[in-house]
Amino acid sequence: MSTLAIPLVTVQHDFQSVINDVKDSLGVTRDKFWVSCYRKGERSVHGSVDVVRTSEGVEFVGNDGVTIEQRNDNNFVVGCQELGIRDALLRVPRSSIRPDAHKKITAIAVSPDTRQLSTGHEDGSITLHQIPPSANANDHHRTTKAIHVASISSLKFFPSSSVLLSSSSDFSLSILSADLSSSPPSSTSAPLTRVRHLKAHRRPITSSIIFGRGRTIASGSLDGSIRLWDLSQGVQTRMIGSTSYSILGTSNDAPKFQLRRDASFGGKVQNLWHGHCAGRTPTILAQILD
Repeated sequence: MSTLAIPLVTVQHDFQSVINDVKDSLGVTRDKFWVSCYRKGERSVHGSVDVVRTSEGVEFVGNDGVTIEQRNDNNFVVGCQELGIRDALLRVPRSSIRPDAHKKITAIAVSPDTRQLSTGHEDGSITLHQIPPSANANDHHRTTKAIHVASISSLKFFPSSSVLLSSSSDFSLSILSADLSSSPPSSTSAPLTRVRHLKAHRRPITSSIIFGRGRTIASGSLDGSIRLWDLSQGVQTRMIGSTSYSILGTSNDAPKFQLRRDASFGGKVQNLWHGHCAGRTPTILAQILD
């Protein structure tokens, strides 16, 4: 069986700023950035690219065996003849959202209508952003003031795109209102509203699932259990648990399998699906019927 070695290309992280400085700055007409190319079993190639202002914009001059060409605003191609790399596609972001440079992002979710993006942070706070982002980086977003007391491990939007489910290492889940369109841009510092706070797990929650329109959710935890919740009342309704495993993930679209090892059930379980467990990959939990 043959193996295909895929080359790796890395570029100076702020190379776009270098290009823009040469293109727009009155005092800078030439600058450079580095490009490195790798292929398994071959000597790596480290070169540079000169960015030179011309009457039509900028020109790229490759050095030390590397080349780069700009196809459009967001796509470049990189070449390295020594490693047999031709037209390696390099895509750059169309825009960036920076909720807070001092906060580490631990979870992210996009609403089903693709109009909102939510980020969860290590300090337990959650930020909601509009898509596409406003020209003003600080315009029209909302941030919770540490809705959880530990890092956010998972975020999920409900099908309505206006409600958000968060899970945390503080053993709890929260249901939050999440509709930027319902508030004016001047409310940027207003906290997201928590409408439910769900507690039952005994160790950090690692993942969650929303069933159907969102009347029922499931949560998986390092305590070895997956718990089913009725959101209309904010209570746990059923549980599948195992003292033998820590649950690291869940899925509502995986094939059916049998549950393994010693498991205790808090209610009737329907269609079983598999999750990912520490050390093994047995099936963990199942879907329920409304």
